[in-house]
Amino acid sequence: LSRLVAPRSSAGRVQSVALRLVVERERAIRAFIPRHYSTVELGVRPAVDPDLVIPASLVGPKGENLEVEPEVAEAAVARVTGGVAIVTERNESTRKQRPVPPFTTSTLQQEAGRKHGYRSRVTMQLAQKLYEGVDIGGERTGLITYMRTDSPTLSQQAISEAAEVIRTRFGAEAVVDGGRQYASKSKNAQEAHEAIRPTSFHRTPEEVAAYLDDRELRVYTLIWRRAIASQMPDKLSATTTLFWSVGEDRLKTNATRTLEPGFTAVYLEGKDDEEEDAEAQLPDLPEGSKGEVATAEAVAHQTKPEPRFTEPTLVKELEKHGIGRPSTYAAIIERIQEREYVDRDRENRLRATRLGETVCDLLTTHFTAFVDLGFTAGMEEELDAVAEGRADWREVLGKFWATFEPLVTEKATSIGAGDYRSRPSEEKCSQDHPMEERLGRFGWYLACSLYPEHSERKSLSKVIGDDTPGGDVPTLEGAGLPCPQCGAEHGGKMAQRRSRYGYFLGCDRYPECKFIPKAEVPEEFRLAFEALCPACGGEHGGKLRPRRNNKRNTYFYSCDRYPECKTIRPRPTGATHAECGATIGKDDEGGICTRCGARVDLPEGELVGLVIAGGTADPLAFAPKRGRRVAADGKAKATGNKAKVASRARTVKSKGKPKRIPAAAADSVAEMSTSDAAGAEDEAT
Repeated sequence: LSRLVAPRSSAGRVQSVALRLVVERERAIRAFIPRHYSTVELGVRPAVDPDLVIPASLVGPKGENLEVEPEVAEAAVARVTGGVAIVTERNESTRKQRPVPPFTTSTLQQEAGRKHGYRSRVTMQLAQKLYEGVDIGGERTGLITYMRTDSPTLSQQAISEAAEVIRTRFGAEAVVDGGRQYASKSKNAQEAHEAIRPTSFHRTPEEVAAYLDDRELRVYTLIWRRAIASQMPDKLSATTTLFWSVGEDRLKTNATRTLEPGFTAVYLEGKDDEEEDAEAQLPDLPEGSKGEVATAEAVAHQTKPEPRFTEPTLVKELEKHGIGRPSTYAAIIERIQEREYVDRDRENRLRATRLGETVCDLLTTHFTAFVDLGFTAGMEEELDAVAEGRADWREVLGKFWATFEPLVTEKATSIGAGDYRSRPSEEKCSQDHPMEERLGRFGWYLACSLYPEHSERKSLSKVIGDDTPGGDVPTLEGAGLPCPQCGAEHGGKMAQRRSRYGYFLGCDRYPECKFIPKAEVPEEFRLAFEALCPACGGEHGGKLRPRRNNKRNTYFYSCDRYPECKTIRPRPTGATHAECGATIGKDDEGGICTRCGARVDLPEGELVGLVIAGGTADPLAFAPKRGRRVAADGKAKATGNKAKVASRARTVKSKGKPKRIPAAAADSVAEMSTSDAAGAEDEAT
C-alpha cells in the first residue's frame, strides 16, 4: 500500500472492514436519488372543546400513511378544509417497554457519543479513570467494574444491592422480584466479564461528584443510572387511535400517554434517529363525535439516504456483524482517521476521503475475500476458539497464510505502480485539454494530461463532492490577480497552490518566480478581545494570539512574547474562571481554564465577559501527552518514551560494550523532565 498508494498507508483485518463500511455508506449517499412526495397534516377542532385543536393526518382506506404527489395533496387540502369530521373508530391499546441492559463497552461508547458528544477514545479514557479509582476518605477506590466487556449480565450480588437502592429511593413497588438478567445480542460475545456497573450502587452520582471532574461525573452518572434502570419495572403506556371521516376522506390521530413510568423515572436511552412524538392526552371522544377541520396543510417531503456513520453508530455496526472486540473499537476508529482514510463533516459524522476510497478500492478489488465482513467475523470465531483452547493457533494461522501469502506475492508484481495514483477526469484545463486526477505527496489534485508540456494544476478536496465553497478546499482571496513581483513584466498571476502544509497563494510562473504573499489570519481565528497569557500576562503583559500551524493548515493560540514565553493554550472564549481569574479556553472536549486546567461547562450564547465557576484544577492538563503522570502516591513518574529512556539509561553502550550506570544516576534519569530525559539518552549514547 505504501508503494502503490501513499506513505503510511496500512490495512488490517478489522480496520479495512471498518473503512469499507464508511466508504460504501458514502458512495450510497452520493448515488442516492431522492423521491419527492407530500403528506396532508390537519387540525380538528372537536365540538365538545372548541379551544382544542387535535392533530391528524390524511390516511388511506386501511389507515396507511399517504404519500402523494404535491398536486394531489393540494387538492385534498382544498377538499377537507372547513369540513365536518366524524369519529368513525376509536381504539385503545397498551404497550410495555422493557429497560435496556447495563452497558457493554460498545453501548457505553454509543450512549456517551449520543448524549454528550464524546468520541470513543475519550469515553474509554474517562471510563479507565473511573475503573482505576479516586481517593475517597484517604483510600483509593475504584468506582466501576472493568470497562472492556461484551457481557450485559450482572452478578447476583450486584442485583441484590441494586434492589436495595431502588427500594430506598423509589419504593418496594419499583423492585423486580428476582431481578433481571440479559443475554448478549452481539455475535461472538466472549462474556468474560460482568457488564459495566458501579462497584457499589450505594455510591450515587451525587455522593461522588466532589471527587470527579465534570466529564468523569457524566460518564459515571450514565453507568449508574443505566445499571439501576436495568433492574426496574417496565414502562407502561397507553395509545389512543382515532379515525375520522370527512366526506370520503379518512383522517387518523394517534396519542400516547404514560401510565407507569417504570425504569424511565431513572434513565432514558438516547436515539440515533428522530425522537418519538411527544405525549398527548385526548378528550373522551366516542364514535360519532364531531369536529371541524380547522387547519389543513400540504407538507412537502423527500426521502433521505441513510446518514453517515458517527463513531457510536459505526461501533454499533461493527458489533452487529461480530467484527472487533470491546478493547479494539476505539483504536480502530482512531486509526482510520489518523491514516486520513476518514474525516469528519460539520455534524461530526464520519466520511470517507479520496485516499480512503482509493485504499478501499485496491483492497476490495485484489484482496476481496480478506476485507469481507463474513471473513472477518469468522476469523473472530476462530481466534476465540484458540483463546479457549478449542483450536490450535498454528493450524488457524497456517490455513490463513496458505491462501494469503501467495496472493500477496502475486499482487506485489501484478499491480502497476500507477494503477491507483491516477484516473481520468471530465475536467478541462484552461487550454481545453483533458485533465487527470492524480495522487501526489499531499493528496489528490487535477493535472493537465499534457504534463510536462502544460503543467496546469488544480486542487481537489479531501472528500469527493466537497469542492464547493465551504468544503475542505478553501477559496483564497487574490487568486487570478497579477503577481505583484512579475505580473507587469512577464504576466505572472497568483494561483492557489498546495504544499505539505496546506493551501497557499503563489505565482503561477514558479519556479521562475517564487513570490508568495504573507498570509493574513482568517477572520474565523481572530479574537475580538484581549486574552492575557496565563503564564506571563500579569508580569510581562503577554497576550494569547493566533498563530498558523503550517503542518496542520490551521491556527493555534500562543503567547505573543514567543520565544521568551512558549505558552500554548486552546482558543480563548473571553470568559474568566472565577477560581483563578484566568481566561477560559475551549477545545474539542469543552471549556478549560488556561491556567489551572479545570474543566468547566460553557453556557450557550455570548461568553465574552462572563465569570464562570466550577471545575477541579488539573496541573497536568497542558502537559505533553508523553510526558509525566502522577502516581497514587502523588509523585510524578516518567511515562511513555521517557520511561523507556530511564530503563535504557541503566545500561548503555560504550565502544560496543555494555557499561553499567550507578543505580543512583539511573534513578535520577527516571525523575528528570521530558526534555532532560531525552537529553540524557543522547548524552549517554
